[in-house]
Amino acid sequence: MSNHCTICKTETGSGLLLCNTHLTYLRNAFDEIPWLWQELQTTVTKTDRLNMGVTGRKSTDSPSPINWGASRLAGEVDIVLTRMVATLVAENGLRFMPSRKVPQGFIGPLLDGWERMDRPGYSGSVVQRAVWLRHHASVIAGREDVRDWYFQVINLTGDPDTPKAPPGKLVVEINKRTETWAGPCPTVVGYGRSGEPIECGEILYAYNGAEDAECGECRKADPPRSHIVNVKDNLNRALLAQDILTERHITEVMAGLGQPIYSDLIQRWLRDERLEVQGYLHHDRIVDKRLSARDSRLFSLKQVKQLRRQDRKQRGLAEVASWSGP
Repeated sequence: MSNHCTICKTETGSGLLLCNTHLTYLRNAFDEIPWLWQELQTTVTKTDRLNMGVTGRKSTDSPSPINWGASRLAGEVDIVLTRMVATLVAENGLRFMPSRKVPQGFIGPLLDGWERMDRPGYSGSVVQRAVWLRHHASVIAGREDVRDWYFQVINLTGDPDTPKAPPGKLVVEINKRTETWAGPCPTVVGYGRSGEPIECGEILYAYNGAEDAECGECRKADPPRSHIVNVKDNLNRALLAQDILTERHITEVMAGLGQPIYSDLIQRWLRDERLEVQGYLHHDRIVDKRLSARDSRLFSLKQVKQLRRQDRKQRGLAEVASWSGP
């Protein structure tokens, strides 16, 4: 018996209600969920385990350490996958158990290497449910309500039929307004007494992985100045200008300037969210994310100098206050 795909209406050539293309899309979506789920958990606590810090600029406020929008979406994903598993178990007679496990109340001898569950009931993790559902995608494709199931999953990961459509809810929440440091604005705004160019210097950020960053100061100038800057080119320019350096080079340069700093101070600035990781050096190329354990973090020499001045000033004020007494 041949049916028609409930998504594209083409003949399936089988008893399933999804064609091969949309069955593959469904399997791929379940495949993507484990990784997206881990990224969502990182987003919930607003930390980036690859960048070892909070993504983006430091806020002057003290926001909650929990991203409640991401937390609500995590609960929604958990419920959707739990309901799907429970339905397939109840209505399609499938078994959702860990490998080589039997229910606690199983009666009879066990095969070698098998064992009973420690407690009744098993719900598994979101990742385990997604893997299990992917394995049973063909069973889902044979259900009368497969269209509803299909779009519940696709809406989380993104619809491959319409690549220009907004991304899936998981992707949107994970990438919501991410900021990438793009270096100082290189637009020349004037010339010094000796004819040397004076650059704008406004710190730029690119949002949501954009290739270009916009300088608001140059855009607002009258007349407007060139204000669109390519992120990759500007970061490489900053690297060549020795503003963006690895931690080892930062400490070497500061020592050469007679302003020594040490690794524990850099770590403290990172913990206090005062110092930003500007990227990573991967095979002599600046990248946003750490691609291997050998990639070195990059920092702005200007920012390090500024933080050191601030710390010395605060230390001086504290010493004055201690000497002046109450």
